[in-house]
Amino acid sequence: MLKNKTSIIVENSTRNELRRIGRKEQTYDQLIKELIEIKQTLRYGIKNSDSLEYQSSKPSSSESDYP
Repeated sequence: MLKNKTSIIVENSTRNELRRIGRKEQTYDQLIKELIEIKQTLRYGIKNSDSLEYQSSKPSSSESDYP
């Protein structure tokens, strides 16, 4: 039943923040995927979540230093 599942350890404050920003019917997995998509959109300026190509030819120095 837990095939292809894993656990991640987060602080209680992080879990509480996820609960606060998520929708009532939303799972943590759905919320995390939504946050990843938002991060990619902001970082890469993408319109389509299927594409991770930069809109510009190369990232700024601050982007390349970010993990």
